[in-house]
Amino acid sequence: MAYPEASENIILFEEIDSTSREAKKLAISGCAHGTVILANRQSAGKGRRGRSFFSPPYSGIYMSVILDNAVFQFSSPTAVTAYTALCVCDAIESVCDLIPSIKWVNDIILDGKKIGGILTEAVTALKTHTVSAFIIGIGINVSTKTSDFPVILQKHAGSIYPDGNAPVSRNQLVAEIINRLFYGDKPDEGLLFEQYKERLFMLGTDILVIQENNMYMARALDINDQGHLIIKKRNGETVLLLSGEISILSGE
Repeated sequence: MAYPEASENIILFEEIDSTSREAKKLAISGCAHGTVILANRQSAGKGRRGRSFFSPPYSGIYMSVILDNAVFQFSSPTAVTAYTALCVCDAIESVCDLIPSIKWVNDIILDGKKIGGILTEAVTALKTHTVSAFIIGIGINVSTKTSDFPVILQKHAGSIYPDGNAPVSRNQLVAEIINRLFYGDKPDEGLLFEQYKERLFMLGTDILVIQENNMYMARALDINDQGHLIIKKRNGETVLLLSGEISILSGE
């Protein structure tokens, strides 16, 4: 299936609080499908579960895109996140000649450290109460030095080029991500989740599941055809994880 034509509207900020906040405002006002918002720095970058995303100047990609749900017709935010994560991984592999992996559901991993993440937010039409668009926030640490991260993040956060010397430009990587998001062939969701599963590195490992105030240990077994994580609790019960956060107990 070929991609529908996307807007060529790219909006660049030197500094902004959050590209996702700006994208959401633009989507509500009717901004075109495929609009891209980029910033050289974010003062209040958004991560999952209300966390901030560390966004120092000129060393990362901080971007959000508007995706019209009537155009792509994804079945769920999980599918949007999986699709975007695959596009980002494929772009890094193509431009940087490195092979990142994914930690369910939205973290981009390279050399055992998180180098980026995807934040998917839905925009609901007031009249129909249906999802009219998705805002896809993409944050990637390209050349942020390990020593530049806050101490609390240094153990788990990384960059594509952690020494600060990037042989490719951020623009090259941004262009490749946009090309893969909006120009080419869009897989059906069955194939999408097969490809997503191939990028997951934590299947078969012990994990800590965090859901609101509830935490428990389990083993990550598989994903189903909707991208939900199948886990086995320590008591032997097999359950389906639709949302939440996981940490790897071995190898992280």
